[in-house]
Amino acid sequence: MSASTHSQLGHLLETTSTLTQVASALATLVAVYAVRRYLSPSPLDAIPGPPSHSYLTGHFKNIMFSKDGTEFCQSITEDYGEVVKLKVLFGVCQTQLFPMHALVLIIAN
Repeated sequence: MSASTHSQLGHLLETTSTLTQVASALATLVAVYAVRRYLSPSPLDAIPGPPSHSYLTGHFKNIMFSKDGTEFCQSITEDYGEVVKLKVLFGVCQTQLFPMHALVLIIAN
């Protein structure tokens, strides 16, 4: 094996090792976040809300891209009250305040 081939092989192994370390670090961060989220849920998880039909789009599709988005908001307000937990993209929870006077009261105080 020539010296340049040996050098190229060593460089390839170093690059692969670095990528493996980065991937391992990212996987560890994701795992720690998931375990932490599972073991210590947010107090906001107790807020009621409708079940979403899709993990990918959550309720986002119902509110933003449907003709009856206003009706959807009205129906969840009637069913769950003025403070509602909705799921947006990729299952992320979002707390919504309906109607606007509730939001004004919170911001004013």
